[in-house]
Amino acid sequence: MKLKKSIIVFGIIFFIQPIINSVLPLGYVIHIDLCVMMMLALTIEEDKAPSFLAVGFLFALLTDIVTARFIGVTPIAMIITVILIWVIRNHINIENFLLDVGVLGSGLLVFNVSKWIMYVLLGSDYTFLYMAKRLHKSVVIDLVLLLIPLYLVVTKAATKRRDRYFR
Repeated sequence: MKLKKSIIVFGIIFFIQPIINSVLPLGYVIHIDLCVMMMLALTIEEDKAPSFLAVGFLFALLTDIVTARFIGVTPIAMIITVILIWVIRNHINIENFLLDVGVLGSGLLVFNVSKWIMYVLLGSDYTFLYMAKRLHKSVVIDLVLLLIPLYLVVTKAATKRRDRYFR
């Protein structure tokens, strides 16, 4: 995704996300983070360090400045999740849609758990059981919503890097 297009997409997401979280009844129980979902969907498509990574990082930081209790937790958890997805993509061929869903589901789990760990390290009083009570709902809802941008951005098959056929 080009830099100009990614700025427009993440800008739209930045303004739509609070509206969705306040209008939907799920937004009161579970915080739907569209910026992270778009980053994960784009990470599945791209092979190398793309420009959308910096744009997504900046918009996640801006979202943290505006709405979060601690500034910078979401972008750091996002980077950890993107690195994990890149490592998984280097080891398996994710042309299969079910593997995409599995990788994205594990990415959402890693994102939520790493975000909770950083909150605890910064002095938050959230316990693991409080986070785990909402985690399964959050991952399922985010995964269902993530399938929409996944269909929009996945235009080519991601191939395994060591596959001789695709060199």
